[in-house]
Amino acid sequence: KEGTVTPVRTTTNSSGYKDSYLATEYGSYTCEITNACTSVPKVINFEISPLNPGDYPETPLSNVTISLGGVTCFDVTSSLVAYSDYPLSVTGSGLQRLDKVTWVITETKAVQSASATTGNTNAQLHFKSQPAVSGLAPAEITVTAYIDLTLTGSTTAKRSVSKTVKFQNQSCCATGMIISKGVWTPNSSNTTTMNGNNNLAFSVVDDYFTKSTTTDLCLASTDEGVSITWNTASQTTCANSTKDGQPAGSWRLPNIAELGQLQGSQTSYGMQTNFYWSSTERDGGTAWFWLYNTSLAFSNPKTLSYAELGVRCVRSL
Repeated sequence: KEGTVTPVRTTTNSSGYKDSYLATEYGSYTCEITNACTSVPKVINFEISPLNPGDYPETPLSNVTISLGGVTCFDVTSSLVAYSDYPLSVTGSGLQRLDKVTWVITETKAVQSASATTGNTNAQLHFKSQPAVSGLAPAEITVTAYIDLTLTGSTTAKRSVSKTVKFQNQSCCATGMIISKGVWTPNSSNTTTMNGNNNLAFSVVDDYFTKSTTTDLCLASTDEGVSITWNTASQTTCANSTKDGQPAGSWRLPNIAELGQLQGSQTSYGMQTNFYWSSTERDGGTAWFWLYNTSLAFSNPKTLSYAELGVRCVRSL
């Protein structure tokens, strides 16, 4: 490095490669490359300089869609897995190629390690177990992808997309009603078999679903109401709900396995002992609901509505 005498790094193979740098490492460098065939080294001069965020606006591009996935809240007291992927998607007819992605994390005290995977279009952050509680980290960090791309017509562009990750103590789910690893997904190959039955116990229902090993489930604080048809509950009731301060689009109708797993503890969540609609369909005209006072799943017409049939929305954390 310019201004120093001792080599910064020496290596006999490619293990000396490095793709992330601290601010203290910015500066001018000279790299000498030699081999056993010649005593004359190949010399490369280069600069490691900070990226200028001002060169990467977040303004939209014509016919190019840029989005960044990943969790936005890490609950330090939940059993949520201690890492999260932040997949970057750049698509559209206006894109010729993706040239380069540079990931920047504004605060690293909450992060045990970070790596870029899948062609650098996915950042994986491994969080420390209790950063906010232990005082090791601030309340939030920001993950940003700075993107160099070539558009149709061979013009180049620079854009950025970011996501703020909050660290909270059991308040990612404002109600505190967190079901550890409570998200279930259906096994589509078994759906037909399940739909040939009725009056199913949870020990039968869970054969048709897979329980998450990573994702917790948050229950809304109260029911959305009763006398709601399945068509309304599945399409608009939860999707439009702003309960517990969450924006519309945050909530969804739980599937039949997610309702069934609450059997025996539903009253502690303020739920009634009667029927609750699930998002799981039996066929084009009927859908499944869970009846807590019998501990069974039943199906009924989607147009059915009466006072004992309730709706409780959920969110995946």
